[in-house]
Amino acid sequence: MDESDEVSFVLSQVRESLPAEVFRTCESLVGHGEWEMALSHCVSHLIAVPSAAKIMLETCARRLQASNKLMAAIAEL
Repeated sequence: MDESDEVSFVLSQVRESLPAEVFRTCESLVGHGEWEMALSHCVSHLIAVPSAAKIMLETCARRLQASNKLMAAIAEL
C-alpha cells in the first residue's frame, strides 16, 4: 500500500467523526500528495475516535515520519 492509499484508508476510518467539508479538504490534500498535511488537518478537527482508529492514525503518521506536533495531537485524542 502506498502513502496515498494508506492515508485514504485511515481517513475513511474516521470519516464519520469529521464534518463533510473537512473530509473533502483531506481528500483533496491526499490527491495532491500532501499526506502529512491531510492527516494533520484531519486530527485537528477530531475530538475523539475509537481506539482502533487512533492506532491507525498513529501507525500511518509514523510511516510518514510525521512531525512531533502531529504525533502529540494524535496522542491527545
